[in-house]
Amino acid sequence: MRFVGSLINMEGRGCVLCLLVGCLLVSVAEALQCRAVPGSLKQIDAGAGRVCGVDNADNLVSYQGNSWVSLAMKGKHVSVGPAGLWSVSLASLVFKWLRGRWIPVQPGSLIQIDAGGDKFVVGVNAANSIFCLNSGPVLQYAGQGNIPWIPVVGSLKYYSCGPFGCWGVNRLDQIFVKLDVSGDSCRGSDRWYPIQGSLSLVEVGSDGSVYGVNRNGVVFKRLGIDACNPFGSRWWALRAAGVARHVSYDRGILWVVCKDGRVQRCQVLSVAGALQCRAVPGSLKQIDAGAGRVCGVDNADNLVIYQGNSWVSLAMKGKHVSVGPAGLWSVSVASLVFKWLRGRTLSLSFQGCSIAQLVGFSAVADRLVQVDAGGDVFVAGVNAAHSIYCLNGRPGLPHAGQSTAPWLQVPGRLKYYSCGPFGCWGVNSAGRIQVKLGIREQNCKGSDRWYPIQGSLSMVEVGSDGSVYGVNRNGVVFNRVGVNACNPFGRQWKPLKGVCLSQHVSYDNDVLWVVCKNGSIQTCKV
Repeated sequence: MRFVGSLINMEGRGCVLCLLVGCLLVSVAEALQCRAVPGSLKQIDAGAGRVCGVDNADNLVSYQGNSWVSLAMKGKHVSVGPAGLWSVSLASLVFKWLRGRWIPVQPGSLIQIDAGGDKFVVGVNAANSIFCLNSGPVLQYAGQGNIPWIPVVGSLKYYSCGPFGCWGVNRLDQIFVKLDVSGDSCRGSDRWYPIQGSLSLVEVGSDGSVYGVNRNGVVFKRLGIDACNPFGSRWWALRAAGVARHVSYDRGILWVVCKDGRVQRCQVLSVAGALQCRAVPGSLKQIDAGAGRVCGVDNADNLVIYQGNSWVSLAMKGKHVSVGPAGLWSVSVASLVFKWLRGRTLSLSFQGCSIAQLVGFSAVADRLVQVDAGGDVFVAGVNAAHSIYCLNGRPGLPHAGQSTAPWLQVPGRLKYYSCGPFGCWGVNSAGRIQVKLGIREQNCKGSDRWYPIQGSLSMVEVGSDGSVYGVNRNGVVFNRVGVNACNPFGRQWKPLKGVCLSQHVSYDNDVLWVVCKNGSIQTCKV
């Protein structure tokens, strides 16, 4: 087997603080606190606590102390990680570092190599063919005999692996992910998952973090990657010093090779709490966003919907409104529950809708004071006595007001209750936070167990993507970090900066809607 090739050219022009990936403008979510490192490189790789690179004279070097020390070989690419230290020579031959010296790997000829997988090695050749080496040969090879490279289906110019999968880019700068990759099965599955965006190179850290550089030299990170979601959620630009040609990440440090060869050592600092907010006309008491719509209750108790850049009346007064997968629901000033239905009584701008009262709720309990339509086609809410009720989805939800709604009582006491795809969150009269799991369209009650969450909030809202936001009694807005299908409880509360002292919040489609304590409204890009 022979893979012949040349260096990949990664050029950038200009320094940009936000990244245009395809047609998607990516906001800044993290900042880099960088300092210059002596020396000049073409390529860099960090892993397993070590940093190596290729300098401008094609020497392979290792960073020790505050200087680059020669590794006694010339090459075009080097990689260090759980699989050890591997390199590609100027002649595109593959070498492994063993007991203080380079040993040739026979056969093998690549232009790019990666040792970041779980003790396995991957790489690509000049024809963009992909190859990998399982952990057994990686650990055992000492220079004798032939090494069993395994061809991988696909065509890439750059390929890098981590604990949750392997990421690559092709000659068109399209991005792909491969799953089910392990030390015993470096090929993984035959399926490639496309990822929106455009990159010249992508690097995966040993903790699963994914960083890359686009053709303009802008550095960015993939957010939301973990064992539960190996694809992540979105791309976020980073404030990198200079225009990058190569990056690598290990143990909280992003190593950047600028276009001119300068090297930067950057600590990755999260600034996700610094929201970029703008004022929205109007004044509200309460707001709710879901399914691409935003509704609220104004200071005169009118139910309103946001259209264009103004609030339009929904021809009813109320104390609470909610919109989401279950539709548009409200609670009147008299605490009666209403559902928004299609009809012919309102203007075309409301898609010909009318409001119908759900008859018979008072027979179940005291009427509701808060309602939530954010669950998977089911509705939930609480009454003035803090009793909790829910209404299953089909056949419960297609209720047109002609019969008694089949409300179910949920064990527990809460003053605010909100649901999403991973569970329902609530707060009680003491501000304590609780989560309920096992909730589905036809089982809105879920399990009988409540899971306490550390912290104190006055209200909590769950977005249709599972994101959780809340407000404490002082008006500080918090986001629950790490909520996903694998970990529905999340990891910690993060206070958000750049937002007013708040009385109510709601989240949908990457936008946080905030009602400030004085009634003014903000929309904040998350």
